[in-house]
Amino acid sequence: MDYHKTGIPGGSNYKVVTREYLFNKMQQPELHTFDEKVDYLANYLLTSDNFNEEQLKVLKHKISHFKSDLKKRWLKANRILDKFITANATWLQGTFEITIVPLPQKRAGRPSKPFDELSDRNKRKKTSDLRSTVSQFCEEVFESRLQCRRYKSPSTIV
Repeated sequence: MDYHKTGIPGGSNYKVVTREYLFNKMQQPELHTFDEKVDYLANYLLTSDNFNEEQLKVLKHKISHFKSDLKKRWLKANRILDKFITANATWLQGTFEITIVPLPQKRAGRPSKPFDELSDRNKRKKTSDLRSTVSQFCEEVFESRLQCRRYKSPSTIV
């Protein structure tokens, strides 16, 4: 998207576009009805960035509000483009803010290697927790087999 990016002091980012930009984005030659144009715009905005669930919910609400406001103004101008633009010039200069997900920060320090490229010593370090869990499980299985032998006949041992 070709629009202005700004930061909020709280740390989250948002994008600011004018309503005129959104209105012009809707004016695709292959789209004929108002609803087709608004659906195109909504799809364009929703797929333009990587939004999380909360941001999608807020953005859908903003798009819905924009759509109803635009439709009201469009019908008031009797669906005439020149009349709409002249009557709503100041409204079109207003802004539409889109909250975006900040890009993940790169971790400081040495980058990690894939497991296949590690030395035997580092592989042992990385798998020590797994090996201890497996050995505890094997000990429990062995203990349960001993319990079965003590209290049951040899034919029922698993």
